[in-house]
Amino acid sequence: MKLPSIVTPVAVLLNSIPLLVAIALHSVARAADLPPEAVAFLDRHCIDCHDDAKPKADLDLYSLKLDPTDQKNLALWTKIHDHAKSGKMPPEDEPRPGAEELETFLKAAAEPLLEAWQNKYAENGRTPARRLNPTEFENTLRDLLAAPWLELKAMLPPEPRVLGFDNVASAQEISYIQMSRFLEAAGVAIDNAMLLRPRVEPTSERLDFGEKGRIYGKGDLKGKGSRETRVVGDWVVLLRQPNEAQAPFHTENHSKREPGYYKIRVKCRAVHFHNGELLPPTKGHVASINTGAKRVLATFDVPEGPDGGVIEFVAWQHENDSLQFYCASLDDRLQPSLEKFGIDHPYSGDGIAVDYFEVEGPYASEACDPGDLTPPSYSRLFGDLPVKRWTPKSPCDQPDTLHLPDQTANVHGLRDPFQLPPNMSMVVSENPKEDAARLLREFMTGAYRRPVEDSEFQRCLAFAHEALDENACFHDAMRLAYKAALVSPDFLYFQEQPGTLDDHALASRLSYFLWRSMPDSELRALADQGRLQDPATYL
Repeated sequence: MKLPSIVTPVAVLLNSIPLLVAIALHSVARAADLPPEAVAFLDRHCIDCHDDAKPKADLDLYSLKLDPTDQKNLALWTKIHDHAKSGKMPPEDEPRPGAEELETFLKAAAEPLLEAWQNKYAENGRTPARRLNPTEFENTLRDLLAAPWLELKAMLPPEPRVLGFDNVASAQEISYIQMSRFLEAAGVAIDNAMLLRPRVEPTSERLDFGEKGRIYGKGDLKGKGSRETRVVGDWVVLLRQPNEAQAPFHTENHSKREPGYYKIRVKCRAVHFHNGELLPPTKGHVASINTGAKRVLATFDVPEGPDGGVIEFVAWQHENDSLQFYCASLDDRLQPSLEKFGIDHPYSGDGIAVDYFEVEGPYASEACDPGDLTPPSYSRLFGDLPVKRWTPKSPCDQPDTLHLPDQTANVHGLRDPFQLPPNMSMVVSENPKEDAARLLREFMTGAYRRPVEDSEFQRCLAFAHEALDENACFHDAMRLAYKAALVSPDFLYFQEQPGTLDDHALASRLSYFLWRSMPDSELRALADQGRLQDPATYL
């Protein structure tokens, strides 16, 4: 007799489930601001698997609301829309919606989603802010400081790659470790660019290429060559390119332990070596001049003809740099006849003959003008302010130690302190605070790649003023202000607002796409004139 009283409520409850589901979903949908057509579709085709009891794929449509302020929420609703559009959902073993019903849902769901995404893009842009990667950081400081010799990217942590690219904003991170490395690298760049060492008078030195024993021969073979070289008159003929396991063809150090620009000449010719004779080459040859740190100074086609030719170029040399002749077009494998037989055995094969290196320098700039004693990198930092020796009687405190990395330390991101002998040099200003403001504003305009706001400028200038008030020498005070600018988000990050890019942001977008560095003077001038929005500018 009690059975009907039990069955009846259960039956009523079972028959009411679809209505309860629809009511619950509609309640959520109203809060989620979804159109009724979208709610009805989800009720018929999705809610059975994605309820709040045991939701498949952890997707609970009972609880899920549309939140335009939450990017993950928008991405999830977009995924629901896209799965329905592609036919991924509902699954193949479930009843499929009709084409008209599906189209109604897609249209109804797309409208609020599209509006939410457009509002988000208008407010925040489409991507996160991107910062300079190590290569761009190095290139930018080279151009900003007119110091093409700077090697900084090895000091910075490598960037994560996305599909082979190391400049994807969503993969970039910033941590205190990275900031400390950026600060350290900025300090090394500033210290290198100041070039406060006493200037050395340029000299010229001619070096016969065969002076090295491995090239010219040893013992009884001296002056004849070696297994991979032959000496014919004034020419040392290189018959192969030494592989990575062997020492390259190089000269002694000739940079006089002084960094600077050097004018380098090398006399060489392409030949076909045949039993001691130098015949015309059977093919063209390419060579390069490198330093001991594998830095390429020049690459060129090797001259031909009985007298060869002189290749001349200007390059920056660090301390202790030697010159290496790299035979790019010669085989690096030792030929069997060279390996098996002695130096007097007949041999025929391609080669590059080198007579001498001539090295002239150091100079302050690439122009190699002996009368120009002010390096461009110094001018970028201190303009035309003079340099004098610091003594205990100088009106400022003793200058700080400069941090100039040697080649080994640079690879490992370390610094090697260098103290100026015998007395330290200092930059002298008669009006230090006025000069600090003038120099810093010009520097920051280049570093930030746009006009500088006064609040930004004053924030960095405060470092210099505080140091000057504490009796620091002028260049030490400016080092602090310059380093503050170089670790600012306005330098490290691309400052792009959502919507149409302004001229200066567009200039940066173009330059880092084309040459991975800051805009050059021509591009900056076009941005200052507001001409980059005009399509005619690009014709």
